[in-house]
Amino acid sequence: MSKSEIGVELKDASYSWHEGAEPVLENITMKMKQGQMLTVFGEEAGSGKTSLLYALMQELTLISGSNEISGSIGFIEREPFMISDTILQNILFGRPFNESRLDEAAEASGLHEDLKHLSKGIETKVETGGTHLSPELKVRIGLARAIYAHADLILIDDAFKDIGSEDAN
Repeated sequence: MSKSEIGVELKDASYSWHEGAEPVLENITMKMKQGQMLTVFGEEAGSGKTSLLYALMQELTLISGSNEISGSIGFIEREPFMISDTILQNILFGRPFNESRLDEAAEASGLHEDLKHLSKGIETKVETGGTHLSPELKVRIGLARAIYAHADLILIDDAFKDIGSEDAN
């Protein structure tokens, strides 16, 4: 695999939440090509799945080994972050408006169907935290945001757990 094809490469990487803290992940080795999909499963809470995502986003402190993560990262949390603004602004997230990119993101995330059922469509107001939105709609907005950003690597932290399998596809 050429260096330009590599999206993520960890070699015996160990991480902690901050300098001097005990490791939360130890001796992780993995390599992923750009465009490759990786799914991490684990039934137990606290087994390190979310910590691995934070490591890939370089939000943890690397205490030994090496990591190389190339490209931009989109992250969809268990409960995607929503700002108090419109659905459109929650997708753009400060990026310039591009209609064809927005259409692509709405289609790929399944959000286009939801927008048809909202009286104000993409201009629907989102309350702080998106408290009035269904978990499914919040996930689709979060996914549309990552797609709109053209992120090279999209990390999804259990965001689909509360939605049906048909929606998750």
